[in-house]
Amino acid sequence: MRKIVCVCIFAIAALIYVTGCSDSSESRSYPSSWLGITGVSSNSRVTVKIGNQNPYVGKTIPIVIGVFDAVGSPIAEASVSMTSDNGGSFGDDSYETDSRGYANVVFTPTNAGSTLITAAAGGYFGTSSVQISPSISGGPTVTLFTSSDVVDLNATLIIQVHGTDDNGTELDSAPVNLSCEIGTLADTDGTTSSGWFTTTYTAPNTTGVATITAMINGTVAVKTVSVR
Repeated sequence: MRKIVCVCIFAIAALIYVTGCSDSSESRSYPSSWLGITGVSSNSRVTVKIGNQNPYVGKTIPIVIGVFDAVGSPIAEASVSMTSDNGGSFGDDSYETDSRGYANVVFTPTNAGSTLITAAAGGYFGTSSVQISPSISGGPTVTLFTSSDVVDLNATLIIQVHGTDDNGTELDSAPVNLSCEIGTLADTDGTTSSGWFTTTYTAPNTTGVATITAMINGTVAVKTVSVR
């Protein structure tokens, strides 16, 4: 009888020891390379910003895609694929983010109506919708993007400008002029490359509202940023 009791106690103790070492609620994280995905992890964030100044069928629409990690740091060289739920075409089959985590995309709609644009990077998605008007005769357009609508004192934002002509074709080697009421721009002039021009803005050491203006061939775009 003593042998049986001892065996039972030993078995129960062993069971408690084994189960006590394992926590069923434990979460495990793996490097993205283990998943076969380079750079983009389970905590990544994909953003989609659409330049929607009077978009219509047949007009090129600029889109800026951002890919960031859990703490907001940019992910460079991330492969990005684009889809639309309402037809249309993108400039390339896939895109790659630059050192700042951004990819510049162009989309040409073929159908009027609400259009959902989706960007995918490493199995993670970002979406944004835009209302497309029927085809109309339009003039040149300039679109101004900022990496955020809010900036801390003395912090830096990325500024991207996109320009098209009367036919919606991206402007190449077109002169760009920029200005701001408060803060500092790294460049106040430059030229477009395949429709795009990129620079940076540094906020002042006092709070306020920064009005940033971009002009290409006489067409102007304005964006305000809150400095806090």
